[in-house]
Amino acid sequence: MDSNVPDVALREAVFAAVAQEDLAVEVEHLVRPPEDIYYQELCDSFRRVRTFLPSLLRTRFGGTPAGQPVLEALEYLRKVEEKGGAQAGNPPRQVVMGVWRRSS
Repeated sequence: MDSNVPDVALREAVFAAVAQEDLAVEVEHLVRPPEDIYYQELCDSFRRVRTFLPSLLRTRFGGTPAGQPVLEALEYLRKVEEKGGAQAGNPPRQVVMGVWRRSS
């Protein structure tokens, strides 16, 4: 992590300790392409999130104009929670970016 060590010397030291192919495989496991969708991880996380979501939704937050899309999303989730999980109209989509948006 010494910024005085040139990148070339750093690469040489790293590849002396770990084969470049092995490092590439490890990096591939850690970094996913931006188009990769994490639905399974969301499903796996639901139970954990579900334990604190009601408390979060009972909290009334304020925010700047830039934060309004997040506040609208929280309000939508609050309405869904009040309806026992039933959809509460059209969900706000301003906070949904990139590959998470369904193409319509």
